[in-house]
Amino acid sequence: FDPTLPVVGFVGRLTRDKGLHVLAESLSLLADRGDHMQLLVVGGIDDPTGAHAVEELESTGATVKVTGYRSDPENVYPLMDILCLPSLREGFANVSLEAAASGIPIVGSDATGVRDGIVDGSTGVTVPAGDPTALAHALHELALDRDSARRMGVAGRERAVQDFSRPVVQQRYAEALERYVADRFATT
Repeated sequence: FDPTLPVVGFVGRLTRDKGLHVLAESLSLLADRGDHMQLLVVGGIDDPTGAHAVEELESTGATVKVTGYRSDPENVYPLMDILCLPSLREGFANVSLEAAASGIPIVGSDATGVRDGIVDGSTGVTVPAGDPTALAHALHELALDRDSARRMGVAGRERAVQDFSRPVVQQRYAEALERYVADRFATT
């Protein structure tokens, strides 16, 4: 990678639902304006739409590195300046917590699951799902404003530790289970 250009990362299954075609169009829009970025794609090709998405990404003019599936994504987050999650639909995106724990700001769609992992304006930026122009704008702004990106990364890490560390999550599960049992078996 060129150390003078920002590295946008994507971690996940490579399939159309992940919005990779939206990311490809965004990168093309940025390149047309002379705004070049590099893309690190971590994930296995899930179906034929994933292979097509990789072709689309590679045709944008951006430097694209596809690693394939990795069991150690924590080792690639430090290579990223921004994590991009352009998914069109999603369960809760665990990669947003992994990136946040690594201090990486996130640009993601407002699709349920993705938006739940981002505090818009604090730990990252959300954009309308399927909107390549808005995605390009958010990537451009965050890549240019390194101070904001750094603040968002710090805020994301603090949130990941405070709200999603193993002891916190285990305690919340235990409390929820206790409430359920108390409600279910309460004598009236």
